[in-house]
This record gives sequence, structure tokens and C-alpha cells, in this order.
Amino acid sequence: LLKIKRYRDIVESDHTQLKLLSDGRPVRPFSVEFTWPKGGNREIVNNLKELSYFKYGQDREIIEEEIARKYKKEEVVPTPGLNGGGNKNPFADLV
Repeated sequence: LLKIKRYRDIVESDHTQLKLLSDGRPVRPFSVEFTWPKGGNREIVNNLKELSYFKYGQDREIIEEEIARKYKKEEVVPTPGLNGGGNKNPFADLV
């Protein structure tokens, strides 16, 4: 089997074999044939890209803020224990 390391490896070929994991389990390898459209209208492609950007695109700063907010670790606040939350020996008063 051909090991695909890059997206371009698929895009530039018409036929390849794939070995996948599905739900964390290996799936029987299979072959795939691609039929890419011949030619095309560059103007339409560029217009579709622009439309997609206007519909779904956001500024990088906004995306990075959302990611930081989503994965921000909450500050751990120590809870007071039997000895008032300090580091002193809880048995020190007994001696």
C-alpha cells in the first residue's frame, strides 16, 4: 500500500489505495479511483471562494480568541482543609 503523507498525494493521482481507522479500529484496505473534472471556469471558482470567505470567514484574531477561551484552564483555588488550608502540620497544636 502507498503511504499517503500529504493531501497533494491524493489530489495529484487518479488511483490510490487507502488504509483507514474507523472508530479506532482498522478497516480492510481498499482502492479508490478519482475522476477529476476536466477544465473548468476559473472565474466561477474564484467567485465561489470569495463567497465562501464572506459567508464563513472570520478574522484570525477572533478565531484565536475563541480557541484560547475554549481551552483555557481554570485556575485551581486550594480549598481549606482541617488545618485552615495552610501548610502547617495539623498535629502541631497537639504537641
